Amino acid sequence: MKRTFLLYLIIITTVCKGQITSVNPQLAIGILGDKTIKDFQIKIESGRYFLLDEKNDTVRVVTDGDLISFTVNSWKLIFKNDTGITESKNVTLQGLDSTATFTILTPTVKVPPIYDGNLRMAANDGKVKFVNYVLLEQYVDDVLRAEVGKDHTLELYKVQAVISRTYALTNINKHKAEFFNLCDKVHCQVYNGKGKPNNAIDSATVLTRGEIVTYNNKPIDAAFSANCGGQTANSEDVWNHAVPYLRSITDTFCTSSPGAYWEKCIKADEWTKYFMGMAGIKPNDKDTLLFQFDQPTRMLYYVAKNQKVPLKQMRSDLKLRSTFFSVYKSGNDVFLCGRGYGHGVGLCQEGSSNMARKGYGYKQIISFYFKGVNIVPLSSLLAPNN
Repeated sequence: MKRTFLLYLIIITTVCKGQITSVNPQLAIGILGDKTIKDFQIKIESGRYFLLDEKNDTVRVVTDGDLISFTVNSWKLIFKNDTGITESKNVTLQGLDSTATFTILTPTVKVPPIYDGNLRMAANDGKVKFVNYVLLEQYVDDVLRAEVGKDHTLELYKVQAVISRTYALTNINKHKAEFFNLCDKVHCQVYNGKGKPNNAIDSATVLTRGEIVTYNNKPIDAAFSANCGGQTANSEDVWNHAVPYLRSITDTFCTSSPGAYWEKCIKADEWTKYFMGMAGIKPNDKDTLLFQFDQPTRMLYYVAKNQKVPLKQMRSDLKLRSTFFSVYKSGNDVFLCGRGYGHGVGLCQEGSSNMARKGYGYKQIISFYFKGVNIVPLSSLLAPNN
């Protein structure tokens, strides 16, 4: 029996052309890309699936509780079908109903997530690449479980649902070269499949269904970080390009949260060696400017002895929580007293959480962090015939 696997073709078209043609489009999510997986099993958790080979021929029908074992041999996947052994460059697991779910069992994943939707597996030089095809609204619901977690207010979940949905659509071509839309890591948005049941998250996704944030009738770059430390950053201070709705603002809502403050101690000789390498500065024990730096509001550079060192470079080199820090020396130690966690651009997650607890609505919270934006239904951006 032969079936044409139209879903894959639709997704590839979306990736290549960046077109959204539905209020609830299918997304292609690259999963488990940080794992080296050679031997694995697919377990059907619920529903029924067709197993399709590289020619889109149905080689097996699988249902609840079925296990399919795979071995990767260079550029081929080897598995059992109804009549024997099949070798195929790629294999597709195509669900036959909306309740179909599966897990990928492998020693490299201790707690295997349960995934909705469909799966495409491809052998790649002795390893396997997985792409999970899932509807946008289900994806948003799952991202909230991973990015926000449990025990938050409904209003915060609604904020994050709108932000995550917008982010997904704005970045739909982020992994175009790899033939999927988004990955499952912080490079895009953390996505761990279905996660544990959460009625509040489910409600937030339904109540904001299809809503996205726009500026000049286009989905925004819905940037967010854990904690801004009391002041968000301008987009150009982090990514070198100014965006009108990503402006620095004072945020008093996050300053009492756990991520608002941090401290790091570095030995004075290591500190001076760092600056000698970065800017050619040759300090001595009397160079107080190198060991004293005050940043009451966000700055771009660490200034010492007429030299400027980019703070975002220092954050990366020294593995700091943020670029928002001041410095003082005590004995042979240099102390960095920092504020915030993350790049600081756009929505502050801990600030928005506290706003929600204080009774602000999700639209008020989004408008506080993103200036001059609108919250509109995705359908308003589609062509009339869609």
